[in-house]
Amino acid sequence: MNNGYTGDAIVAEAGSRIHIEAPLRFVNGGVIATKEDDEDVLDNGYIKIKGDVRFEGDGCIMGFSRKNKLNIDIEGDVYFRQYGSVGGNTNISGTVHFDNYGIFNVNEKRQQGQVIFGKAGNFYYNQIHIPETHFGLGPVTLRYRHEKDAKTGAVHTHFDSPLFGFIRGKSVHGGGTYIGMSKDGKQPVEKTFRIHGGIDTSYGGIDTSYKQTVRIGMVGKNAYWHGTAAATEPGASNSRYPEQESQYKGDLDLYLQKGAVWDHEYVADISAKSLDGYRVSTVTRFHGGKNRAERGVVYQKTDKALMFHTYEGNAVFVYDRSKDNPDHVVGGNIRIWHAEPGAEVTLRTSGEGINVADRRHVETVMDNLAQKLYYQAYVGEKNTGENGERNLKGKLEIAEGLTAVGMERRLADIRYEIIKEEFGNYDQWWGQGRLNKDSLSGLLHPVPESQTVKEYKKGITGNGEKDKIYKDTGVLKNGTYTFSLTPTTITAEKPIAAEKDITVKAEGVRLVLKTSGGNKTAIETGKHTVTMQGGSVDTSGGNINIAGGRLNAHADTTTGNIDITGGGTVYASKNLTAERVNISGKPGNVPSKLLIIPDEKKKTSMTKVKTIKLTNGANLWTTAGASVTAAGEVTVSGGSKLGTKGTFAGAKGITVEGGSIATIDGGGTIGGTILVKEKTPSGETSLLRIQKTDITRGSRIIGESGGKINLMKNKAPETELLVKENAKAFFYDGGVFGGSMTASGKNALITANKVTINEGTVIKAEKEGHINIRNNTINKGKIIADKGAVSLTGGTYRLGDIEAKKGGRIYLNSGNKTEIEGTVTVDKPSTAVLQMKGSSSVLKGNITGEGTAQLEIGRNGKWEGTMKTGSSKVKLGDKSVWTPTENTDIGFLNGNKATVDMSKANKKWMKISNYSGDASFYMDHSATEKENKGLKIKSGGIVVRRADKGSRITLRIDNKGLKTNSTNAEDKALVEGTLDNLAGKLSYVAYAAGQKNLKGRVEIAEGLTSPSAALSGDITFTKTGKGSYRPVKGGGEKRSTPMQKTASFLPAETTSHTVEPNKAESVTAETKKMATVKGTKTKKTLAIETAAKTSTVPRMRRTSEIIYGDKETQMMRGSKTAMTAAALLWRGNNNDLERRMGDIRLGKEESGIWARYLGGKNELDKQKTSYKQTYNIAQAGYDKKKGNWTIGAALDYGTGKDTYANGTGKEKLASLSLYGTMQKEDGQYIDIILKGSRIKNDYTVYNEMNHRLEGKYKTSGVSVSMEYGKRMQKENGIYIEPSIELTAGHLRGKDYDAVSDYAGGKKMHIHQDGINSVIGRIGLGIGKETERTSLFAKIGLSHEFGGKVKSTFSAEGEPTSGTEVELKDSWVDVEVGGSWLLNRNTYLYGTYTRNFGADLSNKWRIDAGIRFSF
Repeated sequence: MNNGYTGDAIVAEAGSRIHIEAPLRFVNGGVIATKEDDEDVLDNGYIKIKGDVRFEGDGCIMGFSRKNKLNIDIEGDVYFRQYGSVGGNTNISGTVHFDNYGIFNVNEKRQQGQVIFGKAGNFYYNQIHIPETHFGLGPVTLRYRHEKDAKTGAVHTHFDSPLFGFIRGKSVHGGGTYIGMSKDGKQPVEKTFRIHGGIDTSYGGIDTSYKQTVRIGMVGKNAYWHGTAAATEPGASNSRYPEQESQYKGDLDLYLQKGAVWDHEYVADISAKSLDGYRVSTVTRFHGGKNRAERGVVYQKTDKALMFHTYEGNAVFVYDRSKDNPDHVVGGNIRIWHAEPGAEVTLRTSGEGINVADRRHVETVMDNLAQKLYYQAYVGEKNTGENGERNLKGKLEIAEGLTAVGMERRLADIRYEIIKEEFGNYDQWWGQGRLNKDSLSGLLHPVPESQTVKEYKKGITGNGEKDKIYKDTGVLKNGTYTFSLTPTTITAEKPIAAEKDITVKAEGVRLVLKTSGGNKTAIETGKHTVTMQGGSVDTSGGNINIAGGRLNAHADTTTGNIDITGGGTVYASKNLTAERVNISGKPGNVPSKLLIIPDEKKKTSMTKVKTIKLTNGANLWTTAGASVTAAGEVTVSGGSKLGTKGTFAGAKGITVEGGSIATIDGGGTIGGTILVKEKTPSGETSLLRIQKTDITRGSRIIGESGGKINLMKNKAPETELLVKENAKAFFYDGGVFGGSMTASGKNALITANKVTINEGTVIKAEKEGHINIRNNTINKGKIIADKGAVSLTGGTYRLGDIEAKKGGRIYLNSGNKTEIEGTVTVDKPSTAVLQMKGSSSVLKGNITGEGTAQLEIGRNGKWEGTMKTGSSKVKLGDKSVWTPTENTDIGFLNGNKATVDMSKANKKWMKISNYSGDASFYMDHSATEKENKGLKIKSGGIVVRRADKGSRITLRIDNKGLKTNSTNAEDKALVEGTLDNLAGKLSYVAYAAGQKNLKGRVEIAEGLTSPSAALSGDITFTKTGKGSYRPVKGGGEKRSTPMQKTASFLPAETTSHTVEPNKAESVTAETKKMATVKGTKTKKTLAIETAAKTSTVPRMRRTSEIIYGDKETQMMRGSKTAMTAAALLWRGNNNDLERRMGDIRLGKEESGIWARYLGGKNELDKQKTSYKQTYNIAQAGYDKKKGNWTIGAALDYGTGKDTYANGTGKEKLASLSLYGTMQKEDGQYIDIILKGSRIKNDYTVYNEMNHRLEGKYKTSGVSVSMEYGKRMQKENGIYIEPSIELTAGHLRGKDYDAVSDYAGGKKMHIHQDGINSVIGRIGLGIGKETERTSLFAKIGLSHEFGGKVKSTFSAEGEPTSGTEVELKDSWVDVEVGGSWLLNRNTYLYGTYTRNFGADLSNKWRIDAGIRFSF
């Protein structure tokens, strides 16, 4: 039993029942059906399915039953992917989905549901059809609801859907089909829906056994019906009544109100082919609007009549007229049998083609229109009019087009004449409409009060005689053209061509100006002024031509081209949309102008402009609030001026030339090629100013031939800025620049001030161009001076490669931190001066070339690289570090307490022509290899040719392989021998010529726990300038006899250090006696070399006094500081009651949860312990009241960040607290806190040799805090609150190893003793409490009774040593804060605290939290 369907089938035979407890899917389509017993003995078949049912192909669900019982019950949704059908006694609890065409035809047992039609279909025995075209709505969801009348048993069905097709009134039980009606079906409701098809009530009327009412409620502008209403006689479904007859009324109630629209026109429907032969549309009961303002509109678009058996309310019926014969009104009649009191019909037609000055023409059209109305009840008794109805008023209107309600103008009334119409043997009498000419009198020739026509075929000239049509239609009055109907269209060769000044007012109206005859000018002012006010103007692609006149565009205007010439002006205060704008001034220095100035609403724009061209002194100005969007190029030439104060965006290129000036200020984005060039013959410069406007990526900004560019507060992230000969560019006061910046040519100048320059930017001055960078921020930019000059002053600079060539000059001078990572190349005769004076500046790269280079590194700065230039100067600031990476030859070196780290580049030498200052040179040595009774120095030699008076050099190595603290003679001898070898690495060439300005010192740096060791006294030099000792006897100085040591410039195999052979140069003419002059050995040198090579005399040694440094090494000091910082963070995480929970008196409930943040900053600089610490801690707790006590628990977690004198560290702190707070009614309180904590410390410290030590450990602590106080409060809420608190705690000791970067990862073992802390505090608070707030200030005196951080340090081969930090201290805490009750259960609280007089300075602390009570 598949009934033509393919696929599977589930069929319940009569008397059988099928239950399926799962969803079903028919892969190829199929059938679900039940059978009935033809003998009527067995029950009908029954099928129940729990779950969704899916038909992938065609499908059918059909429940056959003679007993009208439920046969198929589906608990779920049903999906039909192709054709589908549902019928019979079937119940579906979910939604039925028809993806294609579907039929839904079930009984009314299910009260409501919904069906979704993806394409087309019908509902319930062809009652509701869904058209195939969905008008962009997507799948159509049809919801239905059956309401059964308890008295009559009739079933009324309410439908809700955005779209309906053909509707048929049909029911075997009577009842009604309701759309757009209230729940009880008695009142229309405003809904959005569309009916696209006819309505057929053929089964109503005479045969009431099948009576079915169709009731349609169309209210509002979103209700629309396109179709006809048909009714046929029962038993004769194919017959159609002529419009004169009236026997069959159908059963259609139609509500048409508040702008709802009925397009009366036949719509073909696949399910309603029989309607194409109808003669009339029949409405049984028509309900129009209550008044004219609430009426609906019927567009009579067919020649078939509209039949209303009962008519009430107001409605407009719109008719068209023949284009060939404007007198002829097109459309079927309106026949009304009966009208309720107050009913009114308005017949409307377009005013197009009517000559209002021709009375005969107007009367003819109006009378023809009136004759479309027939009123049957008007004829009365005996067809004479006696006792006839007079309820229906008729009005005639002429509008500018077939428009909506409210845009018409009433012209006349309708009267009725009784006529007889014959139809075979049947006569029918009617009251037919006629024009009441008396109502027309006086309305033809006087000017209408307002506009009556929406389409004009003549343009506006300003000449009243020529513009008579605008007078006659109520537009032109007192010289002003006032339009009130929208849209209004003017079609003419030139829609506005001013012969006089013209003012057009069109508030709220869209004015369309269409050109004809091949002309493209929509608005032409000539030398006159045209003012457009309000509404909008659309020239439909036509142009605006202003030739010496003026256009005041105070209306939104859309046009083609705008041409302004001859000194003309366009003043726009509204939005302006144009294809192109061409403005050309008038000879004689008379500018043509386009002014875009917003009105009081401050919103005006000119958009979609492909090109803007200003020539011959033209002006374009905008003010604040205006915006210009140019889609193409902008050209400003011939002394023209462009000035935008509002947003300017979208330009694909800007050219400013010929002494013109362009200012773009106020926002937006521009791009493309921006070119500024040429001066005027009189010397006026072309100038472009761009401010607060972004430049798109890939753009080019070019200045040439004297052009000038000013950029301010712009973003140009990827832009080429090229300034050529005699041109200038200024980039200043904020903004971002990236890409390339080039000044090329004589007198080319770029100045950038307070600009951020992005990473990768290339800054280049070439061909005598100049670039000045002032107070800027540069991120890894490249600097090139190629026969040009680049100056960088102030600002913060991060630079890459720097190159000066062909006489180029680079000058960098900044007091801020400067970073250079790249090569500095200075070719001869170029110059590079790099004054990196800012603290912690960094240069990572070599300085090369034969040019002149000067480098200054500020305090704490770093340089990693080498200098080899023809003429060079280096100045190293206090605590700066220079790490040479290659052999170095330097002209001048000034080291002011600086460090030169030569330990990283073994065997690399350094030659210094002129030295001054006091610098330390770090050297590297072997831990095992010996030379001359000491350890071998691996670093290359240092040759100083000359030195200024008071100069000093300290040579330093670390202590690897040396026991500086040992009393063993052999260990001491090894230390002395190593120091001697170290001293031999220094050569002082000018010493041989008698200069004695340089003093030297050798040191062994401290280890992990070993102190440093150094010679007491200065290094002496041999006659050849070789470094040596000045021996000491009995604690005093004693000179040794000349030592048989090789000169610093001898071959490497005969010396104790390495310098570049045969390259030591003479210094002055007076130093010709020195050992080597440009590679030529003197006789004295040869004698020394011969003696050194042949001598068998051992090298002489003298015991020198060694002095030792501080026993607390920097590694010990850094570790001690880190452990002290962690201990004090733990100690500081204690608090009084108000800090933790605020004023808990504000809480009204028994239980509470709270959360708090606390953060602050600590500083300590005592007892050789110096650090700065910031911390952030989060806490959360829960508590509950028990009598006077509040008992709870809290968790907290926080972090600290530390900065030491020689390192950094961080802590993590976690704690669990138990607390109890007792409060009495007399103000006394006690607060007790028991806390257990776990702290993790992770730190890194360095010594002066830059060796690193890393320490990590965890420890735990406990503390108990008790606070007692009493609040003494007055009636006005002011109180004082003395308190006393005692906090005691213990932090467990810890043993751990810290790992260094010495060879093999040498460890320093650290034992930290446990720390006890007892802090007492007495305090006094004063505050004020209200019902919702509590504010206070508090001062407290605190004292630490215990507290000592004691540590012991040891390392393999080094002494064990200890440190101690005493924490006893007294200080004053000052605190302010308060609590704020948000509601009964929630309050906020916070405090600010700072201490005074403490070793540990609490710079600030903030506690802030929230508490919820419940």
